[in-house]
Amino acid sequence: MKKIIFLLLFTNLLFSQCWKTVDSRNGVHNIGIQTDGSLWTWGYNLYGQLGDGTNIDKNIPTQIGTATDWKFATASENNSFAIKTNGTLWAWGNNESGQLGNGTTVSRRMPIQIGSGTDWLTIASNRLHVLALKTNGTLWAWGRNQSGELGNGTTVNSPIPVQIGTDTNWVKIEASVSTSFAIKANGTLWSWGDDMNGTNLPASLVPVQVGTDSWTDISATWFHAVALKSDGTIWAWGENDYGQLGNGNNNANTVNQIASQIGTASNWKSVSAGTYQSLALKTNGTLWVWGNNNNGQFGNNTTVNSLVPTQSGTLTNWKSVVLGQAMTIGLKTNNDRLWVWGSDLFGALGNGSSGNSLIPLALGTCSTLDNEKFVTSNISFKIYPNPTNDFLQIENLLNFEINEIEIINVLGKVVINQKTEFNTINLQNLDKGIYFLSILSIDNNVYRHKIMKN
Repeated sequence: MKKIIFLLLFTNLLFSQCWKTVDSRNGVHNIGIQTDGSLWTWGYNLYGQLGDGTNIDKNIPTQIGTATDWKFATASENNSFAIKTNGTLWAWGNNESGQLGNGTTVSRRMPIQIGSGTDWLTIASNRLHVLALKTNGTLWAWGRNQSGELGNGTTVNSPIPVQIGTDTNWVKIEASVSTSFAIKANGTLWSWGDDMNGTNLPASLVPVQVGTDSWTDISATWFHAVALKSDGTIWAWGENDYGQLGNGNNNANTVNQIASQIGTASNWKSVSAGTYQSLALKTNGTLWVWGNNNNGQFGNNTTVNSLVPTQSGTLTNWKSVVLGQAMTIGLKTNNDRLWVWGSDLFGALGNGSSGNSLIPLALGTCSTLDNEKFVTSNISFKIYPNPTNDFLQIENLLNFEINEIEIINVLGKVVINQKTEFNTINLQNLDKGIYFLSILSIDNNVYRHKIMKN
């Protein structure tokens, strides 16, 4: 059995590369919040959407600022948005239509606060317009409005947030390129902007109710949408060039205006729409994919498209998975490591290398150890001398196959990486301190051993 050894910094709290949330939208950049509340981005950065003050692409996660009070973050196509624990809203990246909401059309390469409000709850944006909810259940929008996607009865752009109606029972929002969606607390689905609403309803400049069914989730991208009803069934509508509607065909020259059910299963939990592909999670933790797979975004070790939902792998512990433009990113329920696969365009996979991946890759390392949860690994490995002044010896008692050894400092930076010679680690150039050895197998078994450098 193949085993991987990681030598990580030991702390009494948690290791800085554990992830709490992650998002990837229609673009090729990603954003995530780690469990310590820090904010990280990577991938495409032409418009400054990474927020690090540059327009240089990054192929590894890069921390944005030093704040550790972020609670929500989302990546739009060419910009990013985040909310702090104090309820303030921040934005950066492309601003050609005023989608940053700061009253200008000047793009920004670093986060700027939008207004002075402290009651923002969540954000949804696809490209040039933005939807937002406040903690009081009110609905807001700003940015481009050429199709009425702001829902305020006009087609005039707005560079500042404007309230949509006066209702206070909105709970879920979603934005496609020129259509907006929202769900109320009673489960009703509403749409405005372009006519991509899954019905024969015409385009509308204000929210109109879509049918009478009860919905819990919706995800929309350029030209198609996937939604989840309260009864656990999933439905899709829009363009279907690659079978992204999951209905068994790919009508490249037609648009499916009416929402149609995907299969007959009623145990779906969440949905995500990518540019030309879709995915969904079931309540049993399994991952299902359909549509375009030319970059391996299905994660099933192929590049074969599918016209119907196809299970990706056999794992039953997916917690959240979202699609980017041609890549996928997710979290599992049994750990807080980040998993990525599909296209590596502009470094979107964030693993520091160049090349697509047809299977999920673990991004970085993660441990949520504390003193009470610490488990040593001396049954499988003998680690000596410990403490050590220079060299650490590793005796592999069970003859596990080792792929890689990493030493990571207090900031989460890899300072030593060994892909050969697994019996000895030279620690002479490391600062004094306490570290720990974490041994992770491909079947998610973890073994740990604390060490000290004198």
